[in-house]
Formats: sequence, structure tokens, C-alpha cells
Amino acid sequence: MMALVLAALCLADPVAQDLASIPSPYYLDLPCPGPTVGGVQQAMGAGIAVPYQAGVFDCSNAASLIQWRLKSQGFDASICLSKHFRGSLAHAWVSVELKGTRYYIDPVEAALIAVGPGRRDYQYYDAWEQSYSSLQELVLEHPLADFVWWERLNYSAEARGLGA
Repeated sequence: MMALVLAALCLADPVAQDLASIPSPYYLDLPCPGPTVGGVQQAMGAGIAVPYQAGVFDCSNAASLIQWRLKSQGFDASICLSKHFRGSLAHAWVSVELKGTRYYIDPVEAALIAVGPGRRDYQYYDAWEQSYSSLQELVLEHPLADFVWWERLNYSAEARGLGA
């Protein structure tokens, strides 16, 4: 009986539906290649093999995928959001904390490089309005549909490994 009540509550609550739609376990427990920019590059491997397509596989899907890959390998990675990135457009990207320094990865850049404090565009990434350390935390305030990279890439739960 209690299971039916919980199921009914989930059906009535879109946030509960979104949380229930996230694969479980979502983050994997893989070895970390090292808390350095080189370690991040190694963790990212060949990067994202899916081209940017607005409304199909855009910055939010790509940021979610990058954050998942890094966090699954032990990095302190978060999804950053801004409604006014560089003063005009909404954007999502990833922050990663490395030895006390925050770096940013823009998922729509041709090369997934870690933007550090010495780069002139660092100020734009460092001005995020919202930052989420997990997809579950993000879904409490934003629709999951914008961040479901595994559905966009047709990844099954079994194929979510980094080699997929």
C-alpha cells in the first residue's frame, strides 16, 4: 500500500518524476587520473563526439555529460549556469576544482580546455549565477529534459561506461 502511495506522489510531482528518471547509480566509481589539468584532459579522453545542436544536444546536455565523466572519476566537478553569459545569452558549462583553484570547461568550445585564472575570458566563466555539484541537486530547480545526455546519445544504463 505504501508503495502505491509513493508511486502516486511521484506521478503528481514533476520533480519527483525527474529524480526517478535519472539512472541509478548515476555517477560511477572510477579511478581518478590525478587532480591536475592534465588529469582532467586524460579523464575527458577524446572529448565529446557529438556536435552542438541547439535544442538537441546543446550546452546543457554537454555540460551534464562532462560533469558526469569528471565526477565519475573522482573530480570535484559542478554544472554552472548563467542566464546572462557574456552579457546576453543563457549558457551551461562545468567547473572543476583542482588543488584549490577553480577551472572551467566550456562544452561548446572546439577543444575542451580548462579555462584557468590566467585566461582573459576567465571572468565570464567565474560569474556563474548557479552551480550544482550533482544532477540530482540541479533537477530540484531545473527541468531534467535539458540535461539528459544519456537519452540524447541513446546510452543504455549498461553502456554508460567511459568507453561507450
